[in-house]
Amino acid sequence: MKVTLRDLLWLILVCGIALAWFNSDRRRDAEIRSIIDRHSKWQNEWKAETAQTVETYRKAALDPVAYREFVYRRNQEVSKARQSRPAPTDE
Repeated sequence: MKVTLRDLLWLILVCGIALAWFNSDRRRDAEIRSIIDRHSKWQNEWKAETAQTVETYRKAALDPVAYREFVYRRNQEVSKARQSRPAPTDE
C-alpha cells in the first residue's frame, strides 16, 4: 500500500475539519451553560424580590391601618429622598 502526498493532504484536511467541529461544539456547549446559569441566577433573584414584595403587601392587605401607615412612611421616605438630592443646576 502506497501513501501518496495527496492522501496525506486529504487526511490533514479531514483531521482539521474534525478538530474545528469539535472545538466549535465545545464552545457552543459552554455558551449554552453560561446562558442557563445566568437565567437561573436571574430567576432566583426575581423569586426573592417577589417574595419580599408579596410579604410587604400581605401585611398591608390584612390590616388597613397598617396599610395607611405603610403608605404614609413610604411618602415620607420619598420626600426625604427628594430633599436630600442636590438641586439641578442650569449650565
